[in-house]
Amino acid sequence: MLTKNEVDSAIIHGVFFAEIASVMMQVFWFKRTGRRIFRMGPSTTLRAQGLGGAKIIVRFWIVSIVLALTALASLKLR
Repeated sequence: MLTKNEVDSAIIHGVFFAEIASVMMQVFWFKRTGRRIFRMGPSTTLRAQGLGGAKIIVRFWIVSIVLALTALASLKLR
């Protein structure tokens, strides 16, 4: 917020925001209706689909790197 790059910060932290957003939606919807939107969290879903923990972490790293490069590119365009 000090550097006025809130949007870029959201892009850089996209994986973490996605995790937080899914938890917030899940809690809100469960309190409101008593039912769940998702059966389980994003990383647990990937693990249930047969991916190992190391593969999940590497994929999250790759997505984070791509998002960070996107944010850096948007800084250069200004």
